[in-house]
Amino acid sequence: MAVSSSSDPAATKESPVIRPLDPGPGVTAWSLPELNQVIEPVAADPVDEASAPVPSEADLIEAHRAAAQNGYAEGKALGHKAGYEAGYAEGMAAARDEIERLERRLQGWLHTLAQPLADLDKEVSAQLARLSMQIARSILYRELTLAPEQIEVVAREALTALPAAVRKVVLICHPEDLAALEASVQAGSLAQARGQSFEIRSDESILPGGLRIESGDSEIQAAVDARLDARWAALSLRLLGTAVPGPGEPIPVDQADDQPTHHSAPEANGPSVSTSGDTAS
Repeated sequence: MAVSSSSDPAATKESPVIRPLDPGPGVTAWSLPELNQVIEPVAADPVDEASAPVPSEADLIEAHRAAAQNGYAEGKALGHKAGYEAGYAEGMAAARDEIERLERRLQGWLHTLAQPLADLDKEVSAQLARLSMQIARSILYRELTLAPEQIEVVAREALTALPAAVRKVVLICHPEDLAALEASVQAGSLAQARGQSFEIRSDESILPGGLRIESGDSEIQAAVDARLDARWAALSLRLLGTAVPGPGEPIPVDQADDQPTHHSAPEANGPSVSTSGDTAS
């Protein structure tokens, strides 16, 4: 439909934005399709097999070679991964075994190195104990030499170990202690209420301060060495855990490194009494 204006002659021309109502050739109106309409599939254009290119023998060989290479590379990668994992586990197990073996060897070396030190420490302790006892023995002998009257104390203690029925008593001491012992007997310091009589003798085999008493079947050894040895045995048991040879007992060279034989310490208090016959001790 044309729009025109009576006042302007040029307005009688058609506007360029206005379309005519009549469709042009080849144009049809669009309408809604039928909902129950079946759409037939469009057949593809047939391919002419005769016109498809045929691969040459070289192309087939190349394709086969490429597929083989791809398969080899993939298999190699998978095998390398599995082999690495298996080798890693095996290597770790071998490393643990080797570390344990080296640890056992190291422990053995440490024990071998420590054992001589322990033995040396034990031997030094024993030597120090022997030295202490030897010093004590020397001091005691010196005191007994300077104070021979101490023989009276030894005799009085030894006489208490005699049986009650004993009457005649023989006192045997070192010659240096003879005068002091005779003075004690004459002064009545050793007199007993049991009516004992005393005979005094000297013996150089008895060390100063020691005493041996004989009476019938009874014999009392009140030697200083015996009493010191008894105390030494008790001391070594307490300090070293075993009885070892005393200061006056040399250790054989072939047995110096051997472990001392364990045995009970002798009685440390009082003189030793040996009897024969039926007399009580």
